[in-house]
Amino acid sequence: MSREMIRGIIAFACGGLMAFSFIVLLQYLVGLVSRLFIWLRWDRQKHINGRREHHNQKMESFAYAVNGLSDAFFAMSQPKQKMLTEEVRVLEQELTGKMCASCDSCSICWNENRMRSLGGIRALLHAVLNRSTKEELLLDPYVKNCHRYEGMVDEALQAFGRLELNYAWYNRLRENRYVIAQQLDAMAGVVEEWAKVRTNIDEKSKGLLSQIVFQAQEKSLLVEDLHIYEDDKRLCVEGYVRCKWNGGIPAKHYVAAVERALHKPMRMGKESKTILTQEPEFISLYEDTKYYGLQGIATEKKNGSFINGDSFSFFVMDDGNYHICLSDGMGSGARASQESEMVVDLLQKFIEAGFRKEIAIKLMNSAMVLQGEENSFSTLDYAMIDLYTGQLELIKIGGAATFIKRGSQVEMICDGTLPTGADAHMEIESVKKRLGNGDFLVMLTDGVIEYLHVRNPKETLMDIIGSVQTDNAGVLAEKILQEVLIRTGGHAMDDMTVLVTGIWEK
Repeated sequence: MSREMIRGIIAFACGGLMAFSFIVLLQYLVGLVSRLFIWLRWDRQKHINGRREHHNQKMESFAYAVNGLSDAFFAMSQPKQKMLTEEVRVLEQELTGKMCASCDSCSICWNENRMRSLGGIRALLHAVLNRSTKEELLLDPYVKNCHRYEGMVDEALQAFGRLELNYAWYNRLRENRYVIAQQLDAMAGVVEEWAKVRTNIDEKSKGLLSQIVFQAQEKSLLVEDLHIYEDDKRLCVEGYVRCKWNGGIPAKHYVAAVERALHKPMRMGKESKTILTQEPEFISLYEDTKYYGLQGIATEKKNGSFINGDSFSFFVMDDGNYHICLSDGMGSGARASQESEMVVDLLQKFIEAGFRKEIAIKLMNSAMVLQGEENSFSTLDYAMIDLYTGQLELIKIGGAATFIKRGSQVEMICDGTLPTGADAHMEIESVKKRLGNGDFLVMLTDGVIEYLHVRNPKETLMDIIGSVQTDNAGVLAEKILQEVLIRTGGHAMDDMTVLVTGIWEK
């Protein structure tokens, strides 16, 4: 090999090394400039945060005012104390004015026999108040020797009928005031939630912010107005992201950049776009959950019915909570389906709007109460699973028993209280359990249990659930329903729904 060739190779290697060094230096300078930009922008961001705090204070004041209005409606919804003595006295004057004033024997009854006549009329009114019938009142007259006694009885019955109607209207008005108070209280609670400031850790995470910007630039993405928040020691990254050059870059590239900068698995918020363009898109990234959930569904409509009256819903929120709603409408068919669907739909909308689960359930119940149709009630089974910890919270309102399957072991959670829409003064009680990897939550409607032709249907159902060996939630739901139908002779005497939710570690 000649000296010229050796010199050429050395010159080429040196040139390549210098080019590589230049690229590394350029990347370092870009990262340094990005970090410097984040630091310089911090003072400006403090001013923006100050304005946000002022806005939050105004929201808190608004929530306080709405809370006061709610308290006023709660005070107006207190039950009215019946003043029976005063009301009987008013009715007594009304009765004597109509029946005795125009009677020819008035002077005899109210002069010579005043106390006896007055005592008889009062006894008559108290008898009507105690639900005596007209026949009973005429059989043993309370006012002796009165030739207008039958008319007096009719008038007393009509007067008490009007009094009961007034009480019914008053109670309905009181109930509506209570429902309005609940809704105002819920609105105040939501405003208070919005006013809560998440812990902004930008100041102590400037290095992480610059790393995110740098890693995003490596993938031809630009990030603006970037912030890091901490909630229950879980990180949330928010910012506006756009493409540096032409668009069409998948958002998962930005997720990968943030994961590389934070050294944590991240997930995108529900409203985030999946494809990025040169137009800035607001993207929220959340620290990923420990668990994920999969559901299985098995249904059977009542024999002779064209539609299943049960309704259900599964949805996951950005806070990592997995929500399950199951409602059984009164009766079967289209009307039952409409009622149960309204329960599930209202509850999901309230939770997605930011209401706490207890408030969302009360609002949904108040809406059902205001609907006002007689015998129009639906049950509700609601479950929320925290996919970070596996914590289960279960609320049952008139629902059937719920089961937790851990391998071959099965635990039963007992039935709930009154159905939704039955009482505006409904109290919310929850049961908390811890779920682990491979555990199943089994929720079902009354039709699955009530028509099992066995002595102890709940214990039989526990045996059925424990005997199914599968890691598939859909298979478990189908097997449970099949075994139940075998024991009912293949007949569905009511709508049947089985929901199974399994959680696994990622």
